[in-house]
Amino acid sequence: MRALLNAAARAALGLDGGNLDLDRLDPDIRGIALKVAVQDSGEPAYKTVQAELKTNTQTKQRYELLAALGATHDAKLGEDVRDYGLTSAVAVGEIPYLYGSHAGEEENRAGFWAWLKPNFDALRKRLSDSHQSLAIGLAGAGRCSKDSGEEMRDWFAPRIKEMLGGERKLAQSLEGVATCSALREYFGAKALAQWAEAHPPR
Repeated sequence: MRALLNAAARAALGLDGGNLDLDRLDPDIRGIALKVAVQDSGEPAYKTVQAELKTNTQTKQRYELLAALGATHDAKLGEDVRDYGLTSAVAVGEIPYLYGSHAGEEENRAGFWAWLKPNFDALRKRLSDSHQSLAIGLAGAGRCSKDSGEEMRDWFAPRIKEMLGGERKLAQSLEGVATCSALREYFGAKALAQWAEAHPPR
C-alpha cells in the first residue's frame, strides 16, 4: 500500500518526469499519499513539496502539503521543517498543520522537544493569543510515563502564567499522560503487540 501511495504521489509531484499536478491524486487520499512520498522518497519529495508551497494558494492543498513536510522521518529534514514553521512562508493559521503532523510521528518527538525549548518564545510570537497553548499539546504528544509528564510539567509551569489557557492546557495534557501511563502499567507496554500476535489476520 505504501508503495502504491508513494508512486501515485511521485507522479503527481512530477518526480519521475512530467509536470507537477496535485489534481492527479484523489482528494480522499492526497494528504496521506503526500506524507508517504515525503517519508519514503525523502529529500526530492520534501524539496518539491516545499517549492510548491511558494506558489500554491489552494487552502486544503496547502494544509496537506504542510502536513506532508511535517511527517518526514529524516533527522536533517526534521530540523529544516521545525525552523520552516517560524518563517513567513507558513501562515499563522497553517502552523498547527505543520507541527501537528510533525509531532504526530513518533520518530520526530524527541527532536521536536529538543527544538521547542530554545525556540519556545519564537513560536509563541508567531501564534495568536488564543493559540499559544498549541505548543503544550504538541509537546505532550506520545508521552506515556510519569517521568515524561513531570519533565513536561516542570519545564512549562514557569512559562505559561501569562499564556491564555496555558494552565488548563497543561493540566489536560498531563492528565492524558497520566492516563496513558496508568493504562500501560495495568495492561503492560506490549499489550497491543500481544493481542495482534494472538489474533492473526485470516
